[in-house]
Amino acid sequence: FRPDIPDWIDGALRKACAPNPKNRYEALSEFAHDLSTPNLKLIQNREFQPLIERNPVLFWQTLSAALFILLMASFYFNS
Repeated sequence: FRPDIPDWIDGALRKACAPNPKNRYEALSEFAHDLSTPNLKLIQNREFQPLIERNPVLFWQTLSAALFILLMASFYFNS
């Protein structure tokens, strides 16, 4: 994580290194252009990521807390 790197550069690098080849750049010139010029589409796609992709630790902590509360509630009402 580097806060000094703009989001549009991070988006270009993520697209270039995408696990699915269909989501990568088709030409090197597109990648070079996105590295030199901000591409707002790459930033917008990143803003709408689910919580599990943005912060997986927080996702699992929240899910675990919710399941714990449900388990405690079921013990309380079954007693």
